[in-house]
Amino acid sequence: MVFRVVQPWGPDKGQHATLQSEHTTITEAFEALDAITARIVRTGAPSNTIELVVVDENGRQLKRPDSH
Repeated sequence: MVFRVVQPWGPDKGQHATLQSEHTTITEAFEALDAITARIVRTGAPSNTIELVVVDENGRQLKRPDSH
């Protein structure tokens, strides 16, 4: 399975999105998302400056493992 970090731009966040990175595990995808967020914050911008989500290979948005 492939997991992608994407920046959505349309109503279907998984299909209408710009690919940022691709990973073989969900853990790697969320680590990449965290790294991008950390870089954004280091520049002084708010962490919600851009929307990024993790999706599976079918374009379904995923939640962080062990989150409620």
